Amino acid sequence: LSSEEVRKFTFSIPQEFITRTASPQTLVLNASTYIQNFQGVVGQTVDSYGAAKQELSEFLRTRSENEFFRTLDLFLFTIYGPGDQQSHLVPSLLYAAKTGLPMELSAGYQLMNLTYIEDVVANFSRALIFSSDKHYEKRFLWGQEYLTVRNLVSIIEETIGREIKCKWGVREYAGHEMMDAWSVPMDQFPGFTIEIPLIEG
Repeated sequence: LSSEEVRKFTFSIPQEFITRTASPQTLVLNASTYIQNFQGVVGQTVDSYGAAKQELSEFLRTRSENEFFRTLDLFLFTIYGPGDQQSHLVPSLLYAAKTGLPMELSAGYQLMNLTYIEDVVANFSRALIFSSDKHYEKRFLWGQEYLTVRNLVSIIEETIGREIKCKWGVREYAGHEMMDAWSVPMDQFPGFTIEIPLIEG
């Protein structure tokens, strides 16, 4: 998609829909990706999608603080599980393990955090009944422990009992990876739980 199309579907259409339908009794749940901003700093968006999501968050914050509706801006790290795109990291690693084909990767020392899709849904369900006197809140929805891509490969290999033929360092880092844990200037969503650990997922 072009940058214009990304902005249309990610910002313009949601903005128009919310503007037309929301009332002071409305709760808006907005899902964003924390790494859409480099080092988690607002405004340091890494691509057109991140820029559009940031624009939507700013719209929601402004309108919520003027009491047009209430918003929970929920930030995720990386989701995996059923329905994940085959081009994403976890499905790609599983495919490489299944087929024995080599996989070209970066050096693999960037940090990541994975949340299984069913845990994301369960925590979003809790957010629907979350009570607060604030009109706009930012919360994050992931666990506190990070792992590297190399850690992830080892965990998958040990769990499924197959080797993944990794060509480490063949690909460059994208340039906006988390190499050391970034500060997170928001609180974890109250009652956040992970029912499905990585090995099971």
